[in-house]
Amino acid sequence: KAHANTKASQAEHAAKSHANTKANQAQRTANDAITKANNWQSGNYCIFANGACPSGFSRHEGYLKAISLYSGSSSYIKQSTFGSSKIKCHGDCGQYGHWTGELYLQICCK
Repeated sequence: KAHANTKASQAEHAAKSHANTKANQAQRTANDAITKANNWQSGNYCIFANGACPSGFSRHEGYLKAISLYSGSSSYIKQSTFGSSKIKCHGDCGQYGHWTGELYLQICCK
């Protein structure tokens, strides 16, 4: 019976060891992805913000409101979001005549 308990204990230890190895590999993969994401090319450039700016970048924001467009139809304005930036209608599309568009830019620069 002692021999059976030893084998069960060894099997349990091997299973835990395998699970720990898998967890460590997953953590290393996640850490590698974070490191790659934080390795930005040198130089001066800007990227669209998507929440907080990465380390080493500073945030710049600007907007244009009540942009005059020929029409508020989807042929002239397509509302969309790009991370933290967006293009949208001023009020409801067409609500203010040809004063239709709004542009909001949130950029990270280094």
